[in-house]
Amino acid sequence: MANLNLPPDPRLKEPAHYSGQEIVSALTDFYEFLARLPHIDATAIDHAPPGGWPEITNESLAKRDIHKPDEVIELLRHLPYIRGEIEEHFNWIAPECFACDWRLVRKPNPGAPHWLHSNSRGRWEWPEWVVQLTAGRDREQWVLLLDTTDGTVTRYYSSYYRCKPTYAEGDPRSWRDRCCDETLPIREFLDKWRQKYLRMEWLGIPSEKLSAIRTGWIQYDDGDENEGEEGDEIEDEIEEGEEEDYDDDSDGEDEYEDGRGDSDNGSNDNGGKDDDSRRNGTWAEDTTDLVLIYKEYGWPHDFRRDECRQALLEWKRAQPDYV
Repeated sequence: MANLNLPPDPRLKEPAHYSGQEIVSALTDFYEFLARLPHIDATAIDHAPPGGWPEITNESLAKRDIHKPDEVIELLRHLPYIRGEIEEHFNWIAPECFACDWRLVRKPNPGAPHWLHSNSRGRWEWPEWVVQLTAGRDREQWVLLLDTTDGTVTRYYSSYYRCKPTYAEGDPRSWRDRCCDETLPIREFLDKWRQKYLRMEWLGIPSEKLSAIRTGWIQYDDGDENEGEEGDEIEDEIEEGEEEDYDDDSDGEDEYEDGRGDSDNGSNDNGGKDDDSRRNGTWAEDTTDLVLIYKEYGWPHDFRRDECRQALLEWKRAQPDYV
């Protein structure tokens, strides 16, 4: 589906290429990583049968006035999906963000999710080759948009900010200029999210009814470095006597990002240990207990998931209003 006549993408460091198999593989790997966390069960992840999901067809989409190219529909038929979008229950994959389950196209009205209605003709704001992968519940939403011409994803904020255009007028990629966020190949994008869990910037909280994800690590904006004094005591409690090395031992390649180390220039020369010169942030006070529970049960390298899940459930029952 790629347009070979387009100039190099100004948002990408190197050319990206679409592969339906790579999209499926990247999502599968990320979802299987999420199943290591205490708030999503592996049994909630469904993998497509050999012939694809029978619920997703040209006809079932057309009944909702959703129209996509055949190649896009074939992709939707073979994506993995996470169950849990039932009434007020969601399997969150990021803060206030859940994965869209396109099998729900067969769900009768009025029970169909809002994001599905937003994909109908007349309401869909993007090119037909763009696929919505996630939806959100907060005011900004967490809408990840997959471009099937090159296999990249871009996050759209519903209360988006106007930014300087990066594409020429008439460029089929110019829809991304409404998304003031980075554009990355899907695997690279999801690896960034994976790192947030590894570093406990995001903390999954299980619940019998409604799971949640809390932001554990708060990154400072430029000029806010001195605002962390209130968090020093919390940070000392969390890190006392420990080495802060959040690299995932599954492949040995994950590195610090987002102000906690430089993965681009190799400057992470202290063996992965955290220090104040590279932190540029603080632990959120209301997540201190959560961080300590995760660490107590071995996150990330020797994680005892089921024990941690039970401890988090007991902690949550003691404060039912906390989400």
